[in-house]
Amino acid sequence: MTYVIFSCYYACMKIVHDRRLISRYISENDFYSLFDHDISNTVELLYFESGEYLILQGTASRYLLFLVEGSCFFFTFANNGNYISYGTAKSFQVIGEVSSLWELPPNNAVQAIGPAYCLGIDLYKYREILLNDNRFLRYICRLLSDRVIYSNRSLASYVGALAENRLAAFILQNSSDSLFEVRLTRCSEAIGISYRHLLRLMDSFCQRKIIRKEKRRYYIISYPKLKELSSYVPDPLSDHFSR
Repeated sequence: MTYVIFSCYYACMKIVHDRRLISRYISENDFYSLFDHDISNTVELLYFESGEYLILQGTASRYLLFLVEGSCFFFTFANNGNYISYGTAKSFQVIGEVSSLWELPPNNAVQAIGPAYCLGIDLYKYREILLNDNRFLRYICRLLSDRVIYSNRSLASYVGALAENRLAAFILQNSSDSLFEVRLTRCSEAIGISYRHLLRLMDSFCQRKIIRKEKRRYYIISYPKLKELSSYVPDPLSDHFSR
């Protein structure tokens, strides 16, 4: 596998030249079924490190992105510099269809929570192909419609949910094999609470035997309790509409 560092506003986003890996992601997500046109020669595989931006607020992306592995969170910088979180997303998820596809500056930023892979289509080169692909445009229209309907229902509930409920949902969404190792600063930003408040909640979860701390890592020891807490939190960016 070889990587080419792409140093634009993506920081150190890497283009991965591994045809076998690209083919696997395309096959697993039935990717070509989204298009009428043959786009086999337009797709690139992009890799983002944890903390890197997939989309910068106010800057249209060069790529239309399709998250195929990993997770990211969506947020806006408020005037006072604080984050306003809109939730997290996992694969499969289209990123950039609201603004970058149409050469508009996005209102939100998108940042990788952990290592993330995206299939990408270079909009500088292939924008017109996408905008003249009827099947793809129908897919985008349905996606946007579902997002508006679902987000209107769930956003108020998400914002109004207790911080511990949001934390429980975030831990479940971003753990693997019972291990949760997202940086706590990133976690506090994603769920919209202070770092100090997050530490108190993590302490409380440990005392209630929901999670266990070992050095800088946390392990889930009670999935039922986490799932009960997270059940009150509809995610505005749920994969309810990711396909």
